[in-house]
Amino acid sequence: MPKIEKIKTLENIAVRIRELAIDNAPKKTGNLIDKIRRANTPAKEKMIKQLKDFSIELSLDYAPDGASYGVWFNDPPNVVSKRRKKLKKTAELRGNWNYAEKAMDDKVLNKEFESYLEEIGDYIIGEIETEIDN
Repeated sequence: MPKIEKIKTLENIAVRIRELAIDNAPKKTGNLIDKIRRANTPAKEKMIKQLKDFSIELSLDYAPDGASYGVWFNDPPNVVSKRRKKLKKTAELRGNWNYAEKAMDDKVLNKEFESYLEEIGDYIIGEIETEIDN
């Protein structure tokens, strides 16, 4: 698991989510980890998007082009074959099942994110107070 340091930017948050996904993703699946790394780069605005209402969306592509089988570990089609049931059981035992959800819901990361939002709020309040005082 990546070392947790104080979050300074949204890009740091996005990178941390990507690294958590990579840490939790299945290792013996060919190129999935490399594809996750390449598809989830905040600098290319793939993970961080500003929406029309000025809100911000953080996303994670857990089944990128060239490794679409990543969907089987997070949002599998409703297939009841013995092979797919075995895949799920193995992935659960190895801790790979729902790796994208684990990355997005990481408790330590979410706590750091809340702290980051509080710092932003404090900064904005300070700026407003400065403007009012002037």
